[in-house]
Amino acid sequence: MRAFANLVEVAFRGAPKRTKDPAKFELVEDEAIPVGGVRLRRLRALRNFGVVKADNLGGYVEGLHNLSSAGAAWIRGQAAVSSRTLC
Repeated sequence: MRAFANLVEVAFRGAPKRTKDPAKFELVEDEAIPVGGVRLRRLRALRNFGVVKADNLGGYVEGLHNLSSAGAAWIRGQAAVSSRTLC
C-alpha cells in the first residue's frame, strides 16, 4: 500500500496548477426565450476565442453550467442547450 501512495505522490507532484480561465461569455437577459417551460438566455462573447469575436451573439442556454469557459467551445445561431448538458 505504501508503494502505491508513493506512486500517486510522484504522479501528481509535477502536475500543472489549474488557473481559472477568464469569462468568455455572458448571458443576455433581455433576449431570453421559453423552451419547454425553461427560460433560456442568449450568449454574448466577452472576448475573442477560436473563430468567435467579442460581442458576437451565440445560441441559447439555461445557465452558465451549460458552456465551459475553457477552450473554444461555443453554441451558435438558434441552438438551445438546457438541463445538465455541458458543451
